Amino acid sequence: MGAFWGHADMGIFFMALGLWWLYNIFKDYFMSGCDTTIFRSRISYGLPCKPRIPIEIIMKLLFIGGVILFEFGTSGLHFISADGNFRNIIYLQHLTMFGLFFIHALVDLMEWVNAPIPRGSAAGTGAFAFGWTALSMYYHVEVGNRKLVDVLLHTMPNYVIYLLMGSFLYEHYHGYKGVLAPIVRAYSSLFLGTWFIQEGWVLFVHDRFPGGEMNPEWDLADERNAHFIPVAFGCHLIVDFLIAAILYVVLYFIYIPKSRLTCLRLFQKWRKPLIVNNGEIEREYLLLSNDDKEDQFV
Repeated sequence: MGAFWGHADMGIFFMALGLWWLYNIFKDYFMSGCDTTIFRSRISYGLPCKPRIPIEIIMKLLFIGGVILFEFGTSGLHFISADGNFRNIIYLQHLTMFGLFFIHALVDLMEWVNAPIPRGSAAGTGAFAFGWTALSMYYHVEVGNRKLVDVLLHTMPNYVIYLLMGSFLYEHYHGYKGVLAPIVRAYSSLFLGTWFIQEGWVLFVHDRFPGGEMNPEWDLADERNAHFIPVAFGCHLIVDFLIAAILYVVLYFIYIPKSRLTCLRLFQKWRKPLIVNNGEIEREYLLLSNDDKEDQFV
């Protein structure tokens, strides 16, 4: 992963995963009538046309397995030099990260097929994998004389990763009820994806493959460049939020009309109060009086 396209590949993967989660979360939320007591989140989702096919798990296994094989191939499995010193140690660090994600995907598959494992194992291994990723990135730049820009690029996203890890655990603890925690999980994955690409763009050249040379356009020790990294971090937070908001609005207009029951529940949330003679407040439910009134809102 020590190249631009290595970071870009991981960035695209986490972006796709975040958008995939957002799509399914918003769709299920709208189809539940925007009722958080009915909505249930999931750790992974199946193929839309055939929900029993664990397409997300299959893609995770294939992609992460491919990355692991690439790391093995790049390192040549040579981690000790002829004089007995460590070499290619960065590949071993990457393998620990990807290895835990691969284990998470395997456990997720076992839960999908109802294997006899403790419920919540997929959420636990997912939180574990992201938690180690954050710690690994921290120590990746903490050990040695890394320049300030490099340190900020690797440590600032850890706050979002810990938030993602916490959302995994919160969802399981609360029985996958509520829509906020899964949205946070999906948004955090989307952010992690865009930030990986930003990280590779700053550190490495991006006009050739695989882009393993350091980017000469960035002085990693310059304080002005270091001050820009938090600015870029904030911009990613805003842009990714806008992406999630646009997806929310688009899916709202797609899925709300698909279920009449959903529409009825939604409009009932917007019912108007009606004051009667005895001073009590009654609720006037739209769409429920007669067929003529129903037709006005359908």
